[in-house]
Amino acid sequence: MLAAFARKYTSSYLNALRPTPVLCQSVSLRHFASQQASKWLPWEDKLLQNYVKHNGKNWNEVAEHCLPTRTPSQCRTRWTDALDPELKHGPFSKAEKELLQQGVAEFGPSSWAKIAAVYLPWRTRTQIRNHYRSKLDPAINKEKWTEPELDLLLRRTIMFGQDWNKVAEGIRGRTPEQCSRVW
Repeated sequence: MLAAFARKYTSSYLNALRPTPVLCQSVSLRHFASQQASKWLPWEDKLLQNYVKHNGKNWNEVAEHCLPTRTPSQCRTRWTDALDPELKHGPFSKAEKELLQQGVAEFGPSSWAKIAAVYLPWRTRTQIRNHYRSKLDPAINKEKWTEPELDLLLRRTIMFGQDWNKVAEGIRGRTPEQCSRVW
């Protein structure tokens, strides 16, 4: 009885579940977009800016109607990290540095989203993290490089090439920027 039921209904349900060409195209574009690590092109930025200006920040809609080769996450990140007109770019002012220090004192040196929301909403959490880690972190050694540090820099550069993040991981108190500059 079960076999007869399966034969009778399986083919009709499979046909109903078969993906349409449009669905296949949409899924393949999303898959391609999730694999895409290419730089954003100027025309993509313009499209994103115009779409958000006229239609808002529904990132699923933006990706579907405006930039089908980009994922909603890519669109949101591009907007929040680069294109939002409320963002400030360039060097941090003295006042911003003080606000950042207050934020780190209140939330700790890893709650960048909270610090951005409360103290520096015109800066991205990436800008805040990078500025703190490269300029304000008290663990940064700002003294002249010692011979043992230079030897370690040479060995780690031989091991990791110019991947300065990996090079700096093994040199206590030195940032990737410092390692790159000295090299």
